[in-house]
Amino acid sequence: MDDDGITVSDAMALGEAAKDAGLVDLARDWFTQAADGGEADAFLNLGFLAEAEGDLNAARDWYRKAIAAAEPDDTHALLHLAMLEEWSENRDAARALYEKVAAYGCTCAMINLSHVEKDSGNTDVAYEWLRTAAEGGAPDAMVEMGQWTAARGHMATARLWFLRAAAADETEAMMELGNLDAGAGDMPGARDWYVQAAEAGDARAMVKLGQLDAGAGKVASARAWYTKAAKAGSKKASQFLEGLEG
Repeated sequence: MDDDGITVSDAMALGEAAKDAGLVDLARDWFTQAADGGEADAFLNLGFLAEAEGDLNAARDWYRKAIAAAEPDDTHALLHLAMLEEWSENRDAARALYEKVAAYGCTCAMINLSHVEKDSGNTDVAYEWLRTAAEGGAPDAMVEMGQWTAARGHMATARLWFLRAAAADETEAMMELGNLDAGAGDMPGARDWYVQAAEAGDARAMVKLGQLDAGAGKVASARAWYTKAAKAGSKKASQFLEGLEG
């Protein structure tokens, strides 16, 4: 507690409130006060703020302090420090940190480990980390497993991975399933998947549906899909809409 009666917990709560309100400087002041009291989460939040501002060296220092102050390991700080090392192409350091976090069952660390190993040319190791993450229930890892196996011609296995991810509401998987069906000539099946993805807010799926309807001469429906996609931020949809109107 400081001279004003503010405890470390109070400072953390005030820092979180300021951060949520977008008052970055005030948040930093409160987190710094909490950090002075030895609060590991304050170090972590100061790292987040520094990283968001692009001060990666400061972020590294704060994450290291969070790791040193935490018991047990602060997996959030470890993960963010690992990502900073990966972005800086310090693969050995990133690998060691990701492995430490992965040991706690963090699928995000496993996925990132897969990327590090793939970039290092360790394809088999990369595959095993990605498969472990997918089997651990990470939908984005399931999508990557589907893409990995599809690229190697194992389409039935790829479809199973995409189906598992789609069941977890992963729109990327719905898009992949739509593309698989379209590639196999099953346009009704492709449309069903694109509709599911579009209803979940995927602008790419809206564009696909616009293209399907435009190709079928359903101009009004195509215009509706392109308009919806354009409102969702798709530049491609805006171009198709101009061509449709022209």
